[in-house]
Amino acid sequence: MDWGLGHTTRCIPIIRYLLKNGHRVTLAGNEVQKKVLGEEFPDLPCLFLKGYQVRYSKTARYLPWQMLLQIPTIANSIRHEHEWLQKMQTQHQFDLIVSDNRYGLYAKKIPSVILTHQTRIQIPQSRWLEKQVSRMTHRLLRHFREVWIPDYTDHRLSGRLSENSLPSVRYLGLLSRIEYQHFKSFYIKYLFILSGPEPQRSLLEEIILNLDTGDHSVVLIRGVPGASSPIEKSNWTILNHCPASSMQEFLIQAETVICRSGYSSLMDLCALGKKAVLIPTPGQTEQEYLARHFAENQRAVVVMQKNLRSEFRQAVGTLEQLPEAVAEQPVLNRILDDFFEKF
Repeated sequence: MDWGLGHTTRCIPIIRYLLKNGHRVTLAGNEVQKKVLGEEFPDLPCLFLKGYQVRYSKTARYLPWQMLLQIPTIANSIRHEHEWLQKMQTQHQFDLIVSDNRYGLYAKKIPSVILTHQTRIQIPQSRWLEKQVSRMTHRLLRHFREVWIPDYTDHRLSGRLSENSLPSVRYLGLLSRIEYQHFKSFYIKYLFILSGPEPQRSLLEEIILNLDTGDHSVVLIRGVPGASSPIEKSNWTILNHCPASSMQEFLIQAETVICRSGYSSLMDLCALGKKAVLIPTPGQTEQEYLARHFAENQRAVVVMQKNLRSEFRQAVGTLEQLPEAVAEQPVLNRILDDFFEKF
């Protein structure tokens, strides 16, 4: 799915597993996704597949209703991608389809699985609407042979988001492109990681660029692969995007991480046992819930985007007082070994 780079980067561990075990892999995505995956897997073929291209509102108040108005567009995209896959299947004869939150990427005659952490959509403004959307989501998920949830069975990261009554669910553990490394020394004071759809990504970037960070070392990863020359700012290292290896180095070297509370970002933090200041996208109920859930486990401090300028110093100070986090251990290989043995 093209609702932020996290949906793309969390597929990287699965692709690595498939290649390591001798499978031939074909990738599919839009231009941004092709660029990100191409950096990690330059030798793999990648087919162009148009994204959903969902836009967020500038204010949290109108976001749920704007998303509701885009449901017909999303439905058309689902129909389009299903027709697209049928054509591609005729040409390439795939043996297995793995979809990340793309509900139309299933085939009736071959095994198809979907990767998602959100089987229960959060719409606190309307419980009735939340129930209807969840019912519709479950109906779409039943087209797939299995639903793969990147979490452990006790839901300690996704919480209520992955509650479901689906018949074929497999929990993969947390998926992160980052591999654990022990670290003692910090060379970066503040690491800002931007992600997610516009216009909220740019609005947060503007706030961050105007923060008072003193003379400390700062790295800002903008989350815009393929953009023109990055912005320049004295004493800051500013990158449009960076591959998994570089991101891992920055995360290891950073004393304080400031990022969105997207699920993939949280999984990356868990992989290294990192704490963070989390800034949920305004009005995005999934990120707001995840931020609270992560903070309840004393692994983060949550700051609303509109309050970042006034609360930044306090948030960083509070974060330093939290107990040390522990890195999560991956279980993906064991679980997928079991899947392919049955497959």
